[in-house]
Amino acid sequence: MATELPHGGIKTVFTTAPVSFYSIATLAALAVLAGFLQIRLRGLGTRLSVRFFVVLASMAVLNWPEIVAIAILSALVESAVWTKPRPGWTATAFEGAVAALATSAAYVTYHIPSAGAAEVPSPLLMVLAAIVYFAVTSVALARFTGRSWRQSHFWTFPHYVAGGSAAGLLIIADRHNGWEITLLVVPMLYWMLHAYKLYLERIEQGRREVEEFNALHFRTIESLAVAIEGREPEYRTHKRSVWSDALEIGRQMGLEGSDLLALRTAALLRNVGKLAVPEHILSKPGPLTKAEFDKMKIHPTAGAQIVEQAGFPYPVAPIVRSCHEKWDGTGYPAGLRGEEIPLGARILAAVDSLDALISTRDYRRAYSLEAAIQHMKVESGKSFDPKVVEILSDYYRELEGRVDDTPAPVRADPGISPIAAARQEVQQLFALAQDLGNSLSLDETFSVLSLHVKQLCPHDTLAVYIRREDRLEAEFATGLDCMQVGSAIVPWGEGICGRAAATATAVLNEDPMDHSACPCVGGAKSLRSALAIPLEGFSGVAGVLCLYAAEKNAFTDDHLRVLSAAATKVALAVENALKYRQAERSAVTDMLTELPNARSLFLHLDSELARARRTDQTIAVLVCDLDGFKQINDRHGHLEGNRVLRAVARALRLQCREYDTVARLGGDEFVLVLPGQELESVSAKVEQLTSAVAQAGYETVGAGCLGISVGVAHYPADGKDAEALLAAADQRMYRHKQRAATAGAGDSGLLV
Repeated sequence: MATELPHGGIKTVFTTAPVSFYSIATLAALAVLAGFLQIRLRGLGTRLSVRFFVVLASMAVLNWPEIVAIAILSALVESAVWTKPRPGWTATAFEGAVAALATSAAYVTYHIPSAGAAEVPSPLLMVLAAIVYFAVTSVALARFTGRSWRQSHFWTFPHYVAGGSAAGLLIIADRHNGWEITLLVVPMLYWMLHAYKLYLERIEQGRREVEEFNALHFRTIESLAVAIEGREPEYRTHKRSVWSDALEIGRQMGLEGSDLLALRTAALLRNVGKLAVPEHILSKPGPLTKAEFDKMKIHPTAGAQIVEQAGFPYPVAPIVRSCHEKWDGTGYPAGLRGEEIPLGARILAAVDSLDALISTRDYRRAYSLEAAIQHMKVESGKSFDPKVVEILSDYYRELEGRVDDTPAPVRADPGISPIAAARQEVQQLFALAQDLGNSLSLDETFSVLSLHVKQLCPHDTLAVYIRREDRLEAEFATGLDCMQVGSAIVPWGEGICGRAAATATAVLNEDPMDHSACPCVGGAKSLRSALAIPLEGFSGVAGVLCLYAAEKNAFTDDHLRVLSAAATKVALAVENALKYRQAERSAVTDMLTELPNARSLFLHLDSELARARRTDQTIAVLVCDLDGFKQINDRHGHLEGNRVLRAVARALRLQCREYDTVARLGGDEFVLVLPGQELESVSAKVEQLTSAVAQAGYETVGAGCLGISVGVAHYPADGKDAEALLAAADQRMYRHKQRAATAGAGDSGLLV
């Protein structure tokens, strides 16, 4: 098939009239140089040049192989010179291949409609060829780079249409007026390129402004979300974020545009409604009661109401309101079922649950990812949308390893830490008050105090000094050199702690070593700064809480503020614990002699009998009654009588072993429990006791008028329980007393 040209030449579809090598070289040079006239659209990842214009214009005078060669050459040069960073050989070869394919398609489009006709192809076909060139080039590059065709290449369409039109006009001018007139096209081509460059720069600027505004919009939302949650920035063992995973699942399920924006915003603001939930419920470490959980369930509705006030241009509020609904209708707040629940809420519920399962909580360890996914499968069709769970189970490995190109959420920004610190301080003070309120034991109170104060104020040593009349005694100490600190006795008003107690004013960062006369740290020399907080209760200053550190000036005004806020509660807890200890001691201790009382005696004797039964051991029980004590009371008065009883108690205690027990039953009657005491050695023990009692009486009132009557019972010979043994010993003691009265006051003996 041949076509007769106006100048007498004959051409086919892929053959034109012969052209000189000089013309081919000139067109090739023009194509290469045209590659230097280009526009780079950084945001779109696209590069535009007028190289294709020279290639299109050359189709009117060159054959197919020559045009393809020029296209490949110019494409390779442009790729090597202008692409940053330098492409590899694969990318460069691909650029050349795309140029060859697009040029071939455009050549066929331009020449086939007029194949076999006598006239030259219409210049309008040049526009169509440019469109084909654009389509082939843009689709191939979009597939190769993985970018969206609509976002990265669609905007270049007017550039190719304008270039094709200019090439068509150039052919018309050359056909009717010769090559000289074509020089007029050069300024037009430059103007076209310059105008289009300005147009695209305006578009690029607008796109950047929109992206910056959107980024600012989402950073604001993220900042709000973190401020509401008030969480300490932390690095979890997994690298998962709820909002990014929710977006990935949303894309897999066909969400796009405003629906994706709504899902991302809802993922960030899903907990905004917790502002309506009391803090003590949110921070409760254990499970919630039914009433507390009912209060917690208001947060989706409250969150939706807050979000609605923001006026988002996409549906965020329905997702926030429904993110705790369940597929089977057992969720809250509305009990929606199945597809009644918005798709974004279904996605968010599943992803949020997965994130919670693989995160460590106060009441459980984190699940492994495999175990969490298995749990999600069990709940599929119950709590979660089966399609969402299916996608999670198919893609969770990919989601776990995926590196999100989106900037990390602002929760990792340390600038938000004051909010987290404030919430943490409130929670710790609340926990301290709660734990102190649950403790009556002084030792337990100090242990709770030590645990919580360590979190509120870092220190090396903690000590609690209790007021004892005109001094402070260390009742509790823990940490560095705690043995030395715990042995300190501080005069009232002296040293760091004494001055803090006397003035009821805290002392900050004083060096204990500067108070050499009363350092409050015993022999410890490694502690160089102290923070002393007076513990002022209902009855005045009950003691001092003192923290020590090995560094100078280790404590701050903020530490002082926090501990001062907790001091009143600590003081009341210490006062209550001291009163409880006193009451507890009074219940089992005789206040006059400080010996165990009758109640304590029976408890101890029962315990000793149980142990004796296990070990097959004997126990001697001695019931003692003072002789001549009534005469001392009558002659010297009851105050002297009390002094005698205290002296007798000390004397009896000194005559016993460490594991023996001396108790006062009441009046002038005492009981001794002697585990392992054999019958043969009891007589010697009674003689020792008689001599010690007589000496105590003489030293107290200056007269030898005090004696003792003793009755002895043995386990198991005389009884197998406390009542039987005490009754047997008491009877023998009275028989001894009667014999002594008959024989004379100087007689003393033993009845067994």
